[in-house]
Amino acid sequence: MILPTGFENYSRVELHSLFSSRNWENLPFHQRLRACQEVENRYAIENETSPCLVTYKQMEGPTCGVQINGTIYLNTSFLKEGVFISHDPFVPTNVYETRVPAANWTMLDTIYHEGTHGIQEQQDRMFATYIESEMDYDLYRIQGVEKEAYEKGAKHTLAAIDEVERYTGNIDPQKETYLESIEAESYENSLNNAIRNYNDPDIENTLQEVIISKDFDYNRDNTSESFQRISEMYDDYQYRKYLESYNIQSNSKAFYAQDQETGKYKATEEMKDDPGIQTDPSSAENHHNSEYSSYNASESTSEYSYNSDCSSDVRQSSETSSSYDSDYSSSSSGSSQSSESSYEM
Repeated sequence: MILPTGFENYSRVELHSLFSSRNWENLPFHQRLRACQEVENRYAIENETSPCLVTYKQMEGPTCGVQINGTIYLNTSFLKEGVFISHDPFVPTNVYETRVPAANWTMLDTIYHEGTHGIQEQQDRMFATYIESEMDYDLYRIQGVEKEAYEKGAKHTLAAIDEVERYTGNIDPQKETYLESIEAESYENSLNNAIRNYNDPDIENTLQEVIISKDFDYNRDNTSESFQRISEMYDDYQYRKYLESYNIQSNSKAFYAQDQETGKYKATEEMKDDPGIQTDPSSAENHHNSEYSSYNASESTSEYSYNSDCSSDVRQSSETSSSYDSDYSSSSSGSSQSSESSYEM
């Protein structure tokens, strides 16, 4: 389904010029959203896939957007005001705003980036195993699906800037800022960091081997040290996510907590006070093994997010809002359920 935008008759350069610094600043919120939808419509059709619905929801921290099951959600504060909003974890009433560098062009980059994830998904080029940025940012950045999405986002945005500058005859004042932002998040930087951190000159292939082994659930013999480190990191992260989910589902009763010194999970005081629960810390892992196995196997990879500061957790996002007419509201709300697994940029 291709949603109407009001920009169908715009040429490509006219559409991209809406994202120029001069025009974007004066563009109303609903027209910004529809301009993003028109870019997504054309990008998907060019790649012979169905366009994602583009809508918005407020997100915590430096996340630009996320693609979930054929819907692209843009961070409301980023789309509306060009800022990220975060809350102090210890004093939630303390709210912080961070201005997004070159927010206009970063928004266009986000649409192409998330649209690429939509294309990957529809073309069945996704893996269930995904390295999230909070696991290891450099590995996250060099994994195949993100490498491609970053490349496409920057490529199309840089082409749009050059095209608009030729069309208007003016140099966009945010061009240099955008160039600096993509350089700071470059693939080359992360690849060099990962090679050094894992002492593995072939780290990109090693990472891909880990992803494939997890996806197809097979164990390799004689694996390298870097393979084992990545594999163990991934398993530990998934297990911690399971424990967090279990604690939330248990009426917010934190039965198991991670010891900061040993890294081991121990029974909490709440758990010790419950006579119906076994409190031997060594039994914690066994207590969850069967449930964790099914939880881990059911983790889907439907969520792909663009994180310009490389440290976002979109699971803290709030209720979804849609500015489209009521004809599309059911489509938006029906896609708002996300898995705990996120694809970040």
